[in-house]
Amino acid sequence: MPPSSTFMDYCIGAARRN
Repeated sequence: MPPSSTFMDYCIGAARRN
């Protein structure tokens, strides 16, 4: 379970929230 999905999801979520 690579943290790629989680990291990407988190990044996308933060960017979308901005």
